[in-house]
Amino acid sequence: MDDPDSLVRLAEARLAERAAKVAQQAAASGPKYCLVHQHHKWCNHNGGVRGVNGYGPPGSMSAADSMDDLIVWLRAQLGEDERLAAKEDDDYAHTTLLPTIDSDHQANWDTDRVRCEVEAKRRILDEVVPEINALDDRIESEWGTSGDALHDETWLLLKIMALPYADREGLREEWKP
Repeated sequence: MDDPDSLVRLAEARLAERAAKVAQQAAASGPKYCLVHQHHKWCNHNGGVRGVNGYGPPGSMSAADSMDDLIVWLRAQLGEDERLAAKEDDDYAHTTLLPTIDSDHQANWDTDRVRCEVEAKRRILDEVVPEINALDDRIESEWGTSGDALHDETWLLLKIMALPYADREGLREEWKP
């Protein structure tokens, strides 16, 4: 089980690493010539950074545009769901199933279902998102698109996955569908 606090620290460390890397790359005056696309636009082959609106120069897109940031945030929410399910199990471990004021709550908060949903969402992040991105990259390399319209499906999927967590801290406006 991932500790939400350690996931937040990991996200902050990744942002700090990314900021340092961007600072190094920002010295470049422009995109290098892309041999794949035969152009001077930013793309994944010449150091461009993919954001919500396609590729741009390193440092030009805010951290809010980073798909990785949204994925890290979603993983932290899944860890929190898992933690809450475990706490719920601990809280009700020694009670009887006699009707109580909490019976409706217990019926609606099935911790096994929560754990199953967490696992399903993690698999989407681990298996489906990389596959969609790989297919988009393949289309880009074969058809020579600039990447502006690519990865829209991934962003939409991630934004939809963030919907149940709209009340949680850290959800950015640009992550809402």
